[in-house]
Amino acid sequence: MVSLIDRLIRSKRKSITLLVEPDATLVVKAPLRMPLRDIEALVLKKEKWIRRTQERIKLRPRTALPALRDGERFLFKGREYPLEIIRDRPEVLELGATLRISEQGDRPMRTRLLLWYRREAAALLAERVRHYAHQTGLAPRSLRLSNARKRWGSCSPHGRLNISWRLVMAPVEIVDYVVVHELVHLIIKNHSSRFKSAVAAILPDARDREKWLQQNGFRLDF
Repeated sequence: MVSLIDRLIRSKRKSITLLVEPDATLVVKAPLRMPLRDIEALVLKKEKWIRRTQERIKLRPRTALPALRDGERFLFKGREYPLEIIRDRPEVLELGATLRISEQGDRPMRTRLLLWYRREAAALLAERVRHYAHQTGLAPRSLRLSNARKRWGSCSPHGRLNISWRLVMAPVEIVDYVVVHELVHLIIKNHSSRFKSAVAAILPDARDREKWLQQNGFRLDF
């Protein structure tokens, strides 16, 4: 039988994780001492989900990163804004009906846009983490922005959250899903039915939000 596993990574971890990468390859992260037959048995059990996910990825339209030109559309909090390049004033970067940016500045336009996105993401994520920490009583030790394009969030064993700044391009309800998902990991470290029930108790439509991210996450890039 041909193995479905494209890459196996062993480390000092307690559980096994299956990741379908953006190129549709399957990466399996497993404990150091877990027998290969047990890993392959679990992968085989999840074969239907793996193949369905791989097919969905292969059918996605190829998208190029937004170009820096007038009218190009940029995502922010789930909405698209046309880029407007200002050529007669320096140091403009503001959001209104359009996303306006000066052609000239102390840094390249793409760098200035990236820094703007990260600042907005830091403020939004901090606010949403505070909101749900207050609502649930689940408070992380810290929050850090990550640069990840596929792993939207993670929770360290020490209670530190890492969340991708690129989520600021998604609707706020999708940001909330990732925030709640990682906060629940503070008390439940796996993706068991108990974990899913805990997330659903906070966000009853969590599964719909997760599906949105699976289907649209490739668009959250810059």
